[in-house]
Amino acid sequence: GFGVRAIKQLAAKLLLVFFPPNRTFMRITIDPKHSHNFGVNTEGKGQLDITLAQTEKLVWRSIEQ
Repeated sequence: GFGVRAIKQLAAKLLLVFFPPNRTFMRITIDPKHSHNFGVNTEGKGQLDITLAQTEKLVWRSIEQ
């Protein structure tokens, strides 16, 4: 009845608030002061950023499923 529809609409709105469809809701980064722990130099930082971006995409796809 009415209660079930209201709960479904509320859940759908909360889903859109927490996980917007056109924006990423998270960003994986490494604090520059901790990057030396990973042995990252300036050349490796670009590769690390690319790898972290790919990880973000994998997480996003997993959540979408």
